[in-house]
Amino acid sequence: MVQSRLKINRKRQALFGHSLGGLFALHVLFTKLSSFQTYIAGSPSIWWKNRYLVKMADEFIRQKEQIHEENTVCSETSLLIAVGGREKLFMIQDALDMYKLLSSNTLPGLRLEYEYYELEGHVTLLPPLISRTLKFVLEHQEVRNSYI
Repeated sequence: MVQSRLKINRKRQALFGHSLGGLFALHVLFTKLSSFQTYIAGSPSIWWKNRYLVKMADEFIRQKEQIHEENTVCSETSLLIAVGGREKLFMIQDALDMYKLLSSNTLPGLRLEYEYYELEGHVTLLPPLISRTLKFVLEHQEVRNSYI
């Protein structure tokens, strides 16, 4: 729908999600990697449905490693996982565990970052994360002569 109304650069798209939206962002990354170039998962609800997303992450890692072994060229994908220090402990731990799982493997073409906002809760995380998201999206992209 957006593309039908606005000129879109399909090589510079990001997906931002918070809470269940963060779960969704990770789900899309793991199942439809080429849909976006940048993914932001804020306070992702990894606990949802008995942590099924962890199994998806394991499969994603296997697929990325297989692509690497086959010497297939991977385009760069960026992922930012963020969580607030005043969230429920299991949410903080889940976000950190997901980051550690993904960062402990050599995944070609994946730029991964983790942000911990010590003084922020589940809702108050949003303003600083939105600011960080804009910087994260633009860090490795040329801004000149580009469009949305």
